[in-house]
Amino acid sequence: MIKLSADKLHEILRPIREHLEGIWQNYRYENDMPDTDIVSEGMCVMTSRTLLSLFNKLGHGDWYIEGGSPDFGAGYQPTGDEECYWHTWITNGELIIDMTADQFGMSSPEILIAEDNDPRFRTSEAARDDMRNYGDVESDMFLARMWAESILENLSLPELQADRHFEHGPDIR
Repeated sequence: MIKLSADKLHEILRPIREHLEGIWQNYRYENDMPDTDIVSEGMCVMTSRTLLSLFNKLGHGDWYIEGGSPDFGAGYQPTGDEECYWHTWITNGELIIDMTADQFGMSSPEILIAEDNDPRFRTSEAARDDMRNYGDVESDMFLARMWAESILENLSLPELQADRHFEHGPDIR
């Protein structure tokens, strides 16, 4: 098994993020959503579901979606002294991958890779229960699978094959 560092994983995820930016813009247009200066704004659920689908297709079935609403004690707190925001990301219980944290401002990078215990990311059992039924799960998962297929069709991702293991470590960006 080959281990991938957080830096290598960031390098691998960069073209995925760039591909998703085009998908997000089309999604906004097709769904009459307002344009925004931050292209990832409001895309965390679909992006998390897309990454989950993509990782499952590549043999990494140990990932799952976390996050949710501050009302349930969950969400993203960019610097620790700001309010907590409704947000989702994926994790394997050791590592967090967040491809849309930048929607909360300049203190968060476009691709954030962190250890699962990073205090910026808050979870709770109540939020997990709420997330299971958030949105139109069936139609979202269908769309997420389509987005994942688009990534696979348009990008070469040999480093993400199942014989690779993501090594956890703090994000240095």
